Amino acid sequence: MKDIFKILFMNFFDFDKWIFIIAFINLCLFCYILFVKVIPIKRKMKKVIYPYETTAEYELKKISTEISETNINEFEKLRKKGTLAYSLFANIIAIFPLMGILGTVLSLIALISDSSDITGNFYSALTSTAWGIIFAMIFKICDAFIEPTIEESEKIFASLHNNTDEKAKK
Repeated sequence: MKDIFKILFMNFFDFDKWIFIIAFINLCLFCYILFVKVIPIKRKMKKVIYPYETTAEYELKKISTEISETNINEFEKLRKKGTLAYSLFANIIAIFPLMGILGTVLSLIALISDSSDITGNFYSALTSTAWGIIFAMIFKICDAFIEPTIEESEKIFASLHNNTDEKAKK
């Protein structure tokens, strides 16, 4: 087992460092999306739609509750920023396997041009592929926590937007 970790970190200062740098950026983006964009926006939208603590209280007073056009515009701006950040996060997840494949190809090209270090180049090829797959799996799991919240926020926004459209028609 020690040999596996030794082999995985053997190529760290060559190509694999770039995979780790992108992973760190994506981790920061994940935290930003989750804690700065998605959760606060969802809470704000729910407070506008459900301003009362219980749904029974909401049902009794919903006639008097007004959702202003200003709130809708504010939520649309917040939603667009959150959606953009999430899109970037999701696309970076797709880059990890590609980075692994790129590391493999670069290592195999180096193997062709310099056949004196066959083992080192072969390990480099395998480690970059392994790190690409590992980080893609980790961030795909993180994505499973964000995606439902993004979808729920989209539904809440659509509900807000539909409510204002219906009021404008009346």
